[in-house]
Amino acid sequence: MAYPVYRVDQVRSLDEQTIAAGTSASSLMTEAGRAAYQCLRRYWPKVTAVCVLCGPGNNGGDGYVLARLAAEGGLSCTVVVLAPQKATEGAAVDARKAALTAGVVEQALPEGLDSQADTEQTVFVDAMFGAGFRGQLHEQFAIAADWLSKRRPRVLALDISSGLNADTGVASSNTVQAAVTITFIGYKLGLLTGAGPEYCGQLEYAALTVPDAIRGAVQAPVQSLDFPDVMQLRPRRTPSFHKGRAGKVLIIGGAPGMGGATIMAAEAASRVGAGTVNLFTSPEHVTSALVRCPTVMVSGVEHPVLSEQFADSEGAALLESMHKASGALVLGPGLGQGAWGQSWVYWLKAASTRPLVLDADALNIIASLPNPEQYFHSVNAAGLVITPHPGEAARLLHVSVAEIQNDRYEAVKQLVKLSGALVILKGAGTLVGWLDAGGRLRVEVCLAGNPGMASGGMGDVLSGVLGGLLAQGLSYVDAGRLGCCLHSEAADRLTQTEGQVGLLATDLPPMIRYLLHVKES
Repeated sequence: MAYPVYRVDQVRSLDEQTIAAGTSASSLMTEAGRAAYQCLRRYWPKVTAVCVLCGPGNNGGDGYVLARLAAEGGLSCTVVVLAPQKATEGAAVDARKAALTAGVVEQALPEGLDSQADTEQTVFVDAMFGAGFRGQLHEQFAIAADWLSKRRPRVLALDISSGLNADTGVASSNTVQAAVTITFIGYKLGLLTGAGPEYCGQLEYAALTVPDAIRGAVQAPVQSLDFPDVMQLRPRRTPSFHKGRAGKVLIIGGAPGMGGATIMAAEAASRVGAGTVNLFTSPEHVTSALVRCPTVMVSGVEHPVLSEQFADSEGAALLESMHKASGALVLGPGLGQGAWGQSWVYWLKAASTRPLVLDADALNIIASLPNPEQYFHSVNAAGLVITPHPGEAARLLHVSVAEIQNDRYEAVKQLVKLSGALVILKGAGTLVGWLDAGGRLRVEVCLAGNPGMASGGMGDVLSGVLGGLLAQGLSYVDAGRLGCCLHSEAADRLTQTEGQVGLLATDLPPMIRYLLHVKES
């Protein structure tokens, strides 16, 4: 099921409102600590010793609850104190007292770290800082974080890895690298995008006893993009179905010397179910395209029309040919940024009334224009999808890649404003953003995908998938959401059996076809 993804201030509000409604802070802390302890025992059932690194706030209090439960469960348990609790009373202070009463041993730095037995039976718990952390870890916290990261296969982080920004997924220089993270009350976007997945490891969730009325009153800015849910958008076929009803897609790309990208996009559009796939490419790629994809109708175009007026006979003929070949358009794979590619970008602005996917060099060419926003809003397409990676997004917004990655949510927001399109910002924790019928920003985060996708051509396959879905009549929003999920889920299924290294973009289309026929429970 899809679930809401909150900002840190919203999670804090849920916590505070729950306490105001009658649930004590100590009760919530005990519940969080118990969930964390149960998580630890699930992942490391043979553990005999636990070392908890506790900070000065409520995250440290959660750690003390876990330590107490571990001691009561017969485990050898030590708490390494990074900083004493600042308050003299409260839930965290009470949790510390209860832990010491249960026999938990406290130690300070550096002796506390030096004395720990680093064995397979010992699990280390990061309870230094929670979701409210910002900036950099300093002094003893940085030392402790580096020490924990060296033991990553046996590190459990409470709520979030210390040093990670829970809103943006930006990691400080000494962020703890955990094997497992259990987060409380609500999912935070920084766990799911940017550097978050790298540092948090396997993500577990404990909702705690937040009343439904309180939770329902807080509007999360992001939703998860759930594969089983979005699969309900799949195109359906009746017994009398024929290829005309499956639609046409025209893929334009493959400048001289760059034919592979557009061929991969064409194959992906075919595998996702488009009835007819047409390809306009440089003449030198026609033979290779037909050899690879004999079902695709390929046209070699030497010099697309350079004028935006389309007054000459050549322009009129090309325009007519394009309209006959397309119910949806994909522009960008292998397009190049030379005159060949620029001509198509200028031409389609006025020529296209079809749903349109813009990717790769199409976006780079638009980014180089004096006013990209004006270009986007002059496109006549019946639904626009753009699929930038962080580099392309940076060029479109005239910022650095670091600025994109420092706040991917804000980047999606600005890209939607710039283009008016459904935006798929690729990368770890791909974000999908668009404006709904009421003009409100909607953002979803794709939970599928893996590092094996870091190879050439993956984006070209995604563009072909999107074009194929648009050709079959899906709205640009539904096509974007479903296409993103299919693409990432296919990569995950393949790497489960074959590993991540060596995964090729050409491996994905057959798996995507398979997924379209899987009955999800």
